[in-house]
Amino acid sequence: PLSDVRDRVAADWTAERQADAAKRAAGRLADSVRGGANIFAAASEAGTTVVNTAPFTRRGDGVDLPRPLIEALFAARPGDVVTAEAADGSAYLARLGRVVPPNPHSADGAPQRAALGDALAGQIGEDLMVQFLNGLQASYGVRINRRALNEAL
Repeated sequence: PLSDVRDRVAADWTAERQADAAKRAAGRLADSVRGGANIFAAASEAGTTVVNTAPFTRRGDGVDLPRPLIEALFAARPGDVVTAEAADGSAYLARLGRVVPPNPHSADGAPQRAALGDALAGQIGEDLMVQFLNGLQASYGVRINRRALNEAL
């Protein structure tokens, strides 16, 4: 009955309207900044603040930003202005200041190097196993009876 869901429907409708308004406001602010407006002045006029972040990785290590914004920034070039929406309905505007190339020899890169090494070792191992099995099947003329296999499983 409507009486059971009225409050939830009203809350969902309100949240959707607020998210739409935030998206439109971020779009207007982005257009203003792309047109040459100072991002600090434009944000102040819009009643919001600007936050400078430290450099962060593609996975978002080092910042608390929504995933869609991080993805938009990694697709941008320095100076580009991007917008993104978070899952909670909030909207973000960002201008990419600079790209810092990773230093593979830094101490900060050790966990990433280890993770990459593990991933590559696993993929190489899987590739070798597939090649080995294909070679065995070709050498010994293996045939798979799919019907019998399906019945057994």
